[in-house]
Amino acid sequence: HFKAGTVWAGANTLWSSQDSGRTWKRSTTFPNADILDIGFFDRLHGMVATQGQGLFVTVDDGKTWVQNFPTGNFLKVGFNGSAQNLNALDIDGIFYVSNNGGASWSKYNIGNASFRSFAIATDGTLYSNSFTATAGFALVSTDLGTQWNPAAGAFDGDSWTLAVDSCNTQRLYLANEQFFTQSDGISKFYLSTDGGQSWQITDSHAEPYLSGSMSTTADGIFLGTLDGSGVHRSMDRGLTWKALGGPNITPDTRSIAAVNDNIILAMDAQGSIWLTTNGGNDSVQTVPTGGLALAPATLFSTDS
Repeated sequence: HFKAGTVWAGANTLWSSQDSGRTWKRSTTFPNADILDIGFFDRLHGMVATQGQGLFVTVDDGKTWVQNFPTGNFLKVGFNGSAQNLNALDIDGIFYVSNNGGASWSKYNIGNASFRSFAIATDGTLYSNSFTATAGFALVSTDLGTQWNPAAGAFDGDSWTLAVDSCNTQRLYLANEQFFTQSDGISKFYLSTDGGQSWQITDSHAEPYLSGSMSTTADGIFLGTLDGSGVHRSMDRGLTWKALGGPNITPDTRSIAAVNDNIILAMDAQGSIWLTTNGGNDSVQTVPTGGLALAPATLFSTDS
C-alpha cells in the first residue's frame, strides 16, 4: 500500500519504505500476524487487516498500534473521506464502521454471504462484491455502510479485489482469478460503468491468469498475474491492457502498490519485493488536464 510518501508491505511481519521501496524498515511494534490488507488515510492514520487477529489501527505513522477485535478474519480496510471514518470487512460479510477513529465500531450484515472486498468512491458511496462458487454481484451503500442494496449485474464468483475509479463514482473494476473456485476456468477482468448494474469483460484468459491483486492511480490500473507475464497495466480505464513484466503474484492477495504510473512495486510468492521506476521499461508520459492561455498583448500591460 502507498500513501503520503510511504510504502507499506506485509506478510506475517509489517515493513515500510520512505524511498519508494529501495530500502525497508521492519515495524518492531506490530505483532507477528497474517496480514491480508493495509490502508492509510494520510501519513499518520492507518489500518491493517489480519487473519485471526482482527484489526490494528495506528494514528502515529505506525510507531504504535492498537488492536481492534482480538480475533476475526478481516479481508479489507479503508477510510471513507476522513481519518475518523474507518471501514473494515470480514470474511463472513460483516461490514464494520467506526466514526471515531476506531474507538468504537458498529457492525452490519451486508448480505448473508461471503464477501471479499469493498471500494469507496470519492462521494462516499460504498461497493462490495459477494463471493459464491459460481456467481457474484455487487452491493451498494450510500449511507456509510448502514444499509446495502444489491446491484443487478452478475460476475463470476471467485473475484478477490474490487476498485472504483477516482474520477467516476459509477465506474468499477473487478479482478476475477478463478484460482480456488472455478466456474468456467476463464480468468477475467470486469468493468462496470453504471455502479454494478451491468458488467463487461475487457480481458480474459484461461486460468491461471489473474492473481486478484489490483492497484490504481488517477490514470492507471495495475493487475497481478500468475502466468509469467508479470504486472499488467491499463491506461484507458480498463479497456485495453499491456504486460509490463515482473513477478508472479500469489493468488488472493493484494500485493501491488502503484506509487504513480511508472513507479510500481509487487511482492512475489517468496516474499521478495520487486520495483520498477520506468513502468517496466514502458514509461508513461502523463499529460496534465486543462491548460493555461494568456493573451500576449495584455500579459504585461499592468507592469511598471
